[in-house]
Amino acid sequence: MKKSFLYLLVTTLMIGFAISPGVAAASAENEYEFSDQLIEKVDSYIKIKQNEFIIVDEAGLRSNISYTEYLEVKESLEEVNRMIKENPNLEQIDESTFAYEITDEEIKEIAAKEGIEFDPTGGEEYDGDNTILKQGVTKLVIKWWGYEVWISKSVMQHILGISVTAAGVFLGVVLPGIGWAIAIAIATYIQSHFTIKKVKAGIWGYNWKGQEKYFKFQ
Repeated sequence: MKKSFLYLLVTTLMIGFAISPGVAAASAENEYEFSDQLIEKVDSYIKIKQNEFIIVDEAGLRSNISYTEYLEVKESLEEVNRMIKENPNLEQIDESTFAYEITDEEIKEIAAKEGIEFDPTGGEEYDGDNTILKQGVTKLVIKWWGYEVWISKSVMQHILGISVTAAGVFLGVVLPGIGWAIAIAIATYIQSHFTIKKVKAGIWGYNWKGQEKYFKFQ
């Protein structure tokens, strides 16, 4: 039963990869990166209405950015709005942000139902410099330009104890909708940069094409 479930889940995640923003990460010819300056220019023209991102002043936006940038903004809105529709757990938290947060205890319950073992460690730990390693949170945050994947310390520790493929499946259960490519990329980053005793809660930022913009600690 567990093998059947994992096969189905991997297949589903691969389909998600095929239709999600992450698939574009492999396409160099279509590569585009929203700069912080462009995001700042566009922010005031984008609002959330009826559970989707919309342009509130089309003429104003067109006069403030180039035509190529305008087309990219339009395409970004289409992709992130599709992502919102495919993730019913997302909630609007302010006039420009959707988010879905899941606690370690909720992850444990969901994982158990799917035959995945997850043991959150919790608590405060310190590194060699006596710096607190905070637990952090696990959540998906959606902006008009892309999204952030927040991973708690205990989830990262769990990923360090399993294979990259298993970690991709696990992240797909925890944060459905991020796509197979992004799940694998995050798992690979965690396993390449951290150890179980030296791990800090992190945030991965991606543009709407699934291209990584940044990594930072929570």
